[in-house]
Amino acid sequence: MNTMQPQAVILIVLIPLMSSYAVPLLGWRWRGSAYFIALIATGASLVCSLILLATVLTQGTIHYHLGGWLPPWGIEYVIDPLNGFVGVVVCVLSFLVTLASKESVEKELPGKKVRFYAIYLLLFTGLMGMVVTGDVFNLYVFLEI
Repeated sequence: MNTMQPQAVILIVLIPLMSSYAVPLLGWRWRGSAYFIALIATGASLVCSLILLATVLTQGTIHYHLGGWLPPWGIEYVIDPLNGFVGVVVCVLSFLVTLASKESVEKELPGKKVRFYAIYLLLFTGLMGMVVTGDVFNLYVFLEI
C-alpha cells in the first residue's frame, strides 16, 4: 500500500483550501507570490489525484472517513475509478488554467491578482470537494463554496 495514499485523499481538498487563505496573507506583502502559491497548490493537488487514481485502479475503491465517524453521521470521501478520473481531469485543467492565467490576470485585473487567485483556489477547492465527497450534504456544501 502506498504510504501517500491515505493523506492524498484529504490533501486533494485541503491543499487548495489552505492555499486560498495563504494567498491573501502572503500576497498582501509580496504580490507576485499569489500566482506561485496557486501554481504550487494546483500542481500538488494534481500529484495527489494521480496517486489516488493509480491506487484506485490497482486496489479498488477508497473510503475515507473524516473525524473517525462512520457514515451517515460522519463525513466520507469516496474515490472510485470514475471520480478518480474526473479528479485528474479537473486538476489537469486547473493546473493548465493557472499556468495560462499569469499574463491575462496582470493585464485584465491590474492590482487584483491576490483577490483573483484566492477566489480561484476556493473555486478549485469546491470542485475537488464535489468530486471526492461521498454524501449529498457535503456535495451541497462544496457547491456553495
